Amino acid sequence: MKPLVVDASVAFKWSRKEGEEEYISEALAVLNDHLAGNVEIHAPDLLLYELGNILCFKELRRLSRPSPY
Repeated sequence: MKPLVVDASVAFKWSRKEGEEEYISEALAVLNDHLAGNVEIHAPDLLLYELGNILCFKELRRLSRPSPY
């Protein structure tokens, strides 16, 4: 099995829908390769903190924008 290290930007894209961000299909391909047993995913110890940072600073800004309606 091929080892692969993923960072928070890849892991975050696993929860997004197509069209919401760039490279989602590539990130999902990595996840699907892992689930199929072709790739062994490794993650840095700080991955959860980095995901929290993405949620706080990127998603909260997106959610707090006024609605265009």
